[in-house]
Amino acid sequence: MRIELTEEQSLIKDSVARFVAERYPFDRRQKLVATPEGYSEEDWRSFAELGWLGLPLPETAGGLGMGPLEVGLVMESFGRGLVASPYLATVLLGAAVVAAAGSATQQSEMLPAVAEGRMKLTLAFAEDDRQDPAAIAASAELDGGGFLLTGVKAGVPYAAAADRILLVARTGGRPGDASGLSFFLVDRQQRGLEVRDYAAHDGSRVGTLRFDRMALGHDRLVGPKDGAFPILEAVLDRARAALCAEASGIANAVYEKTLSYFKTREQFGKLIGSFQALQHRLTDVYMKAELLQSVAVDAAEAAAASDPATRAAGVSAAKSLTGTLGREIGKEGVQLHGGIGMTWDYEAGHYLKRLTFIDLALGDSHWHLERFRRLSS
Repeated sequence: MRIELTEEQSLIKDSVARFVAERYPFDRRQKLVATPEGYSEEDWRSFAELGWLGLPLPETAGGLGMGPLEVGLVMESFGRGLVASPYLATVLLGAAVVAAAGSATQQSEMLPAVAEGRMKLTLAFAEDDRQDPAAIAASAELDGGGFLLTGVKAGVPYAAAADRILLVARTGGRPGDASGLSFFLVDRQQRGLEVRDYAAHDGSRVGTLRFDRMALGHDRLVGPKDGAFPILEAVLDRARAALCAEASGIANAVYEKTLSYFKTREQFGKLIGSFQALQHRLTDVYMKAELLQSVAVDAAEAAAASDPATRAAGVSAAKSLTGTLGREIGKEGVQLHGGIGMTWDYEAGHYLKRLTFIDLALGDSHWHLERFRRLSS
């Protein structure tokens, strides 16, 4: 993200870049994503020690109280190194909900534990291929002093790693209504909850949650009953901006890796970087990667906006463009490498996989384009 940074922001950027370069080589990354957990607990403890887990959390809860731009600096370097971890799930989704909607007791119990690396969280809102949060159908029926929850959640990031899950269910209205949604705090070992963990196509871990009349006490309600939607939208928009920053980091890595390949790979007795047609294609990758840098900054600025409509429109415009350009950059990176670009042991194919995952995550480019049009009309 090429903007004029403060001294503190520069320290954040440099520390993450150094960590990724020194501690997260690609071969180690491949070994980690092949494990059942899909990430390193040792790295997670380092994230806590370096202050990254508390970066956007309130200072009153042991965090640093920083905004989308600082989070974007972390995510950009994570993108360059294809870092696989529950960072977005825990810090930018689960903990963000607790910080925005949780009671004083819930915040004091969980947020310091997240910042110190002692607790992982995630957010379960998506269902099947429905991308609009208002389309949530999972239900929470009042039952005496508590609730009975029934439904299925899909694509929950790092569900098996989470100690607790922030689950969105419908306490009123019908699917399609913005009103009537509520947050619930669920232990991963909660009776009546089934968690099926699996690896997504990019190597990150996701899960499917199933629950049928799962009983929760009233104290497991997080935030106002029926009032989760505006909070959920704000949390998701900030996480979407973070994904734009991650994609920007990957895009620059694609360009740099391909440029290095052009300087060493020979064909017909010449370096392939000497072929003008390939030079033009690589220049196109560079221009798109530069554009994504600007888009990531725009997304961070939009995510920090106080007006919900301004925030949502700006983030959706950025997320739609990020998804489209990211796929184009990733595909071209693979093609410019030839056959080696599709091998497991080489980065190019994994850049593409992660960029396609980012496009699909939290609403794909088509959904966000339509959301932008709707908000801008």
